[in-house]
Amino acid sequence: MTDAPAPRQPSGETLPPAEDETRFAPKENGGEHKDENSAPAAKKRLKTSLDVVSEHAAEEESARQEDSERKARGDALFWNLCLGLFALIVISAGYIVYEKFSQLPDPVKDAREALEDNHAQLLKKQEQLREIRNRTAPKEQLLSLLDIFEHTASDLEETQKSIEKEKMRVAGIRGEIRSYFERYRQHARAKARGRKFDILKTSHSGKTYLNVEITRVENEFVRIMHEQGSTSIPAGDLPDDIREMLAYGDPLNITAMNQTDASLKSPVIRRAPSPAPAAAPVPQPAKKKVVVEDLDPPAGKPKIETPTHTGDSGSSSSGNMWVPPRPFSASPPCNNDIPAMKTIIHPLAAILLAWSAGASETWSTSPAEAMQQAAAQNKGVMLEFTGSDWCGACIMQKKQALSLPEIQTAISRSFIPVELDYPRKKQQDAQTKTSLETYKKSYGITGFPTLVFADAQGRPVHTVVGYANPAQVMQDTKKAAEALNTQQSLTNNLAEKLTDQQRRDTLVQLLKTVPQSSIRTFYKPALAELEKLDPQDASGILAKLHRDDLLHAQKLEWADTFRKKNIHILADQNPDEALSIMDSYLKKNGLLPEVKQAVLMQKVYLLMQQNRVNELEQPLKEGVALLPKSFEGKAFSKLLDKLPEIKKERGLLKPGEEPPLPPGAIRATKMIVPTAPAK
Repeated sequence: MTDAPAPRQPSGETLPPAEDETRFAPKENGGEHKDENSAPAAKKRLKTSLDVVSEHAAEEESARQEDSERKARGDALFWNLCLGLFALIVISAGYIVYEKFSQLPDPVKDAREALEDNHAQLLKKQEQLREIRNRTAPKEQLLSLLDIFEHTASDLEETQKSIEKEKMRVAGIRGEIRSYFERYRQHARAKARGRKFDILKTSHSGKTYLNVEITRVENEFVRIMHEQGSTSIPAGDLPDDIREMLAYGDPLNITAMNQTDASLKSPVIRRAPSPAPAAAPVPQPAKKKVVVEDLDPPAGKPKIETPTHTGDSGSSSSGNMWVPPRPFSASPPCNNDIPAMKTIIHPLAAILLAWSAGASETWSTSPAEAMQQAAAQNKGVMLEFTGSDWCGACIMQKKQALSLPEIQTAISRSFIPVELDYPRKKQQDAQTKTSLETYKKSYGITGFPTLVFADAQGRPVHTVVGYANPAQVMQDTKKAAEALNTQQSLTNNLAEKLTDQQRRDTLVQLLKTVPQSSIRTFYKPALAELEKLDPQDASGILAKLHRDDLLHAQKLEWADTFRKKNIHILADQNPDEALSIMDSYLKKNGLLPEVKQAVLMQKVYLLMQQNRVNELEQPLKEGVALLPKSFEGKAFSKLLDKLPEIKKERGLLKPGEEPPLPPGAIRATKMIVPTAPAK
């Protein structure tokens, strides 16, 4: 087919068809004209490429996100595994450490548990053996049980040996503590010799000494030089700072350690102590040259004081006669202001003391409640009259004896302990003070400390006056328990129907068991009944009570007479007149031996002060002949034995002159001491 001719142009030259016209001209047969370079095709092609690129970029971004998420999950899983592994390691290590520490051996605890287990097994086997024997078990079974019993007994013996070995080890450490403290005490006392003070005021007697120098330190007294001469001061009368400096007291509870170690069956193995610190060379006093050191009065010139040592210094009705002090282990009651000694304790000692401390104290403060409790438990009461903030002997007895677990256990077996405190610094209400004074007056308390063991009704069965060490307290507790049992038994017998003779014998036994000082007060009905049943006083109880009353009255009269005549002043100013008064008083009719010995003791000290040694023999012999076994009689005997030494030392001295001092000591006459700076 041929194409139709093109139409002619109306004028001018004919032009070729335009490109657009050709491109967009209608196709033949009614179809569209196809041109690959057309705009829609290009636009379509362009859109398709962008979509591909975008899809490719999106796929890459999605892949990157998946990779990053996969990596993050992997890292998180890795760290979680690491953390879990670390926690597992820590828990395992802690468990291993716990197991190791929990398996550390404790000899005492393990030995105690083993001993208890073995004891329980032993009891169980014994019960089994008893049952088998009761059922007539076969011989083979009995033999097997016996074999088990023997093995258990051997195991028990080995356990006891291990416990004893542990006790020995602890005792060795305690021995080292004792050695350390003793070296410290010796060093402190050696260093204190030659120490000087401007003024020294005693705690108990209230005496003041000027320009004082320490020349000798002993366990019971301290020898000093002062302006008026020399004197011996009891350890309990020293000020608190001097006592601390000289290491008096028992801050480490050495007494309790000694008792504990003494109870061991095997010998105690002591460790070799470390060498003591080197002390400066101090001249030592001569070996016991003068007898009067043991019986010197606690003053340069013998003040004549009352023989009664009361807890209330202002209410004493006696004179001023000085009586030689008893040994420190059995000292009389005190009224001195000595608080507990403050001492730096070795750390090892503190640990051991805390480890070995026993049960806490359970003391009542109400006697009425304690008596009700004692009646319910069929026990007695122990009343402790004390001054907790001023009485040195009370503080020492509480710390060294009454606070020990073994003593508390011994007391609690038969008595309910009650503390009746009479402080001076601590405030008490009026009702408490009135109640305390009532008990003090009822029981006739004249000094502190005093222990009164009584029954559930408050009637005394045993009394202890003055300081007592742990051994003495234990012994007195045992005596009181026996007396309480006897008193309760006799009281129960009196409640039964008895004949007059049986009743009289029972009353005599009862009144001889209890303290004689409480018969007229707490046992007055029993005494009145005995007077009716025994008018002839065949038992001698009434005569003894009458003699005690007479002795008390004579002591009061003697002290009052000497006080009115100012015997303590005459002893310094006119010794001959003082001796004449004493001799005339000794010739008085009806004087009891105890009073005569007291007057003779005054005379002996006055003669020794005046160095009239040739006149000592007669009063010493008279004192020994009166009551040889009394405290004064023993003192007279001791002086009589050493009379040749006294004559040799004091025979050439003038009246009132002191014997020469030991080598190295300096007599303090007029020392120049720098005054203290003004505050």
